[in-house]
Order: sequence, then structure tokens, then C-alpha cells
Amino acid sequence: MLKDFVINGTIVISGLFIMGQIFRNHPVKPYSPSKLKLLTALLFGLLGAVLMEFSIRIVPGVIADLRHIPVALAALYGGIPTALVSALIIAMARVILFPAGSEAFVAFGGMLLIGLGCGLLTRSKSRPLVKFMLMNLFSLLIITASLFINIPTAPLFLETALYHWCISITAGFFAFYTYIYIDQSNEAFRRLKEYSTKDFLTGLNNSRQFTIFFNAYLQRAKERGESFSLLVIDIDHFKEVNDTYGHPNGDKILQELGQVLSNAARPVDIVSRNGGEEFSILMLDCSRLEARYNAEHIRAMVERHVFTTLDGERIHITVSVGGASFPETHAEEMYHLADKLLYEAKRTGRNKVCWVDILQEDQL
Repeated sequence: MLKDFVINGTIVISGLFIMGQIFRNHPVKPYSPSKLKLLTALLFGLLGAVLMEFSIRIVPGVIADLRHIPVALAALYGGIPTALVSALIIAMARVILFPAGSEAFVAFGGMLLIGLGCGLLTRSKSRPLVKFMLMNLFSLLIITASLFINIPTAPLFLETALYHWCISITAGFFAFYTYIYIDQSNEAFRRLKEYSTKDFLTGLNNSRQFTIFFNAYLQRAKERGESFSLLVIDIDHFKEVNDTYGHPNGDKILQELGQVLSNAARPVDIVSRNGGEEFSILMLDCSRLEARYNAEHIRAMVERHVFTTLDGERIHITVSVGGASFPETHAEEMYHLADKLLYEAKRTGRNKVCWVDILQEDQL
């Protein structure tokens, strides 16, 4: 009996690692979308059904296993609905896989009570470990009552209950800490993935992601014969902002400017922080004339916007913009030209958009 319970615990741990990979990019929480919580319930229900295939046959029609642990874990992941759906799946699997009259229906009802109880315990304000152990203990009480009803002899009932309690509590600890380990590992993975593509300060795309999008958009424009435009944007006299108000306020200005640029750009545009005080906007399927109009609109929005320091002081900043469009500009020269035009805008007065026709490019 002990060996079979240990096998059940191993299956639970293995199932958690598999589900950790499935949900690696999509964390499941009580506030997650319903479809994600439903998928979680289905997988935990399936895990419970697998555990029953490796259950211990006590007497005809009576089996013992750790199927309550997936329900408790489902409750931790997705709350009451997830726990109830997973419990219902396991209860139905019990009746289908091991039909044996009244014993199956006692187990069916017990599992539904376990799902409801575990779900309600998620509302407790206790620490996750305490909540999980309460779920485990509550489940064991229901299971013990079911075993008492279904097992005809007292010695066999006591032996089964003793093994069940000991292994369930031990396996519960291992399952919970495996759940915590997987959850923290996946969170670290998601953060590293985000940091590799997002600017840590503004939350915009970083320079690496800019390069990926720029090359992809340019290739698409070439293949489909579409227009494609690029804006390179730099804050005017940003060193003076840092010197006057300090670097923490300079960081706040950069964050706020990132939000202004995101609001001013079209929904399909890609806004990035390329480094320092330099930003860029990639405009897919955007002609030269439209891009020039948008660039002027963005410059004016920044000029009108009231930025605030950490102390609440209101300040204004301006930006210079250089732009280039494909197919008017050769693909290989787009970024170089836009960057060159940005510095031309700074050289000729700042707070302006500098954009030239293809016939004027050689003069720069």
C-alpha cells in the first residue's frame, strides 16, 4: 500500500512539472481569463483521473489514491470555479472508470464536497501554505468519512486511513513546494523574457527589439510593395534637465515621454527607446506624407505636454525628429538617414522635424 501511495505522489509531482511547461508563458491566477482557468481545471481533472488508474484497490469497489491533491492545487491556481470543475471531472471519471454501485456514488459526492471546500478555502487570508494544508486536511476528513462508509472491516479501514493521512500530508508538502518552485521559476522566466525585449525604465521595446521589428517591417514592405516609415526622436537639451532636476527626475521625464509617444502614435506603430534619450517609432504601411504629418503631430504633442517632476514641479521639454520612408529611401540607408536628419534638426534650431525628399538626400 505504501509503495502505491508513493507512486501516486510521484505522478502528482510529474504532472505539476508538465503543467508548469504548458503555462510557462501564461500564469494562471484567480483573476486569469476564464478559458485559461478552464484549461487548468481540465488538466488537473485529467491528472486526478490518471491517479485513479494507479490507485490502491482496498476491497471490491473501493480505491484509495491522492486525487484530492490536484483539486487543492487547482484551487490555488484558479480559485473556486477551477477547483469545482476539476473535482467534477475527477468525480465523473471515478464513476466511469470504477462503477461499483453505492461506493462510486459516495466517492462522487465526496469529491464534489472536496472541490467546494477547497474553493471556499482560497478566500482565506492565510498564507498559501496554510491554505493548502487546510485544503489537504479538509479533503482528508471527507475521504476518511467515505472510507468509513465503504470499507466493511474496522482494521482495514484504520490501516487505509492511517496510510492515507501520512502519505497525503507528506505528498502535500512536496506538491505545494513543487508548485511554488515552478511558479517562481516561470515568473523569473517571464521577467527575463520581458527584460530581453523591453526597456527597463519605460516599458517600451528596447534597442534589440527595435532592430527585430525594423528588419521584419522592412522585409514586409519590400515583399508587399508597401510604404514604411521611421522616426528617430531625441529630447532637446536633456542634459540640462538632468543637471537641473537630477537623474531621478530625468528618469521620470523619460518614462512620461514614453507614454506620450505611445499615446501619440498609431495603434499599429512600434514605439521603442533606443537608448539614453533617443526614441524611435516604426510606422507600418505609412507613406512619406502621412509619416511627416504624424511626426509633426507627435512633436507638437510633446511640446504642449506638461511634464512633472517627483516634487510636482511642472516643466516643458521639446524633441527633435528625423524621419525617412521606404521606398523613397533605400532600405539599407533608412536608419542612417533618419539619424542624420535628427542631428540636422538639432543643428538647425531643435524642436522641429527634419525630412527631405530623395533628391535632397545627397546634399546632407
